[in-house]
Amino acid sequence: MLGTAFAAGGNGLGQLDVGAIFGVLFFGYLLYRQVQARPVPREPRLQQQGLFLIVGLMLAVPLLSGHGKLSGAALGILLASFVVGATLAVARAHTVKLWWDGQRLMRKGGALSISLWLVSVALHIGAGVLNHVVGGPAGAESATAMLYLAVASTVQQVALVQRGKRRRIRARAARQEREAQAARAAQAAPEGLGPSTVDG
Repeated sequence: MLGTAFAAGGNGLGQLDVGAIFGVLFFGYLLYRQVQARPVPREPRLQQQGLFLIVGLMLAVPLLSGHGKLSGAALGILLASFVVGATLAVARAHTVKLWWDGQRLMRKGGALSISLWLVSVALHIGAGVLNHVVGGPAGAESATAMLYLAVASTVQQVALVQRGKRRRIRARAARQEREAQAARAAQAAPEGLGPSTVDG
């Protein structure tokens, strides 16, 4: 993906350049967002992710369809790459730090989150090279870069939102337990030791 971003010439390389450049820009955007402290949404924001997925499809389909039907091996390698990317996205979601800032649940990725992103991209590049070896279209890793990153970021967001939901459920249960304990303590207090009342 990175190595072919500045390729030039014919044989479909123009489309490859666009896919690689969009992939590089989108990857930089994802890494920047990964290390920013932001609230954890209560639900996945699929509208934005859907836009990224559509752009990824628009960049991937022309190049792949322009090289004829993919062989079973080439298609299998690409699909395996996406499955591995999604699996790493779930793992990456569990490396993101969650904490409470008042009533807001916050998130921020760290060095391990970035490392898993780099591993994910490296594996996708390797899958693209292997795809070409078995007769698939050259530069498939660049053509599918945007789509691959969009799928990975969507899966990560869904997994992170699920973590946030579990954290909120535990926090709510803990708060309810504290309130119940306080109520039981008030009921068990000896008469006359509770809050005084004044008849006016």
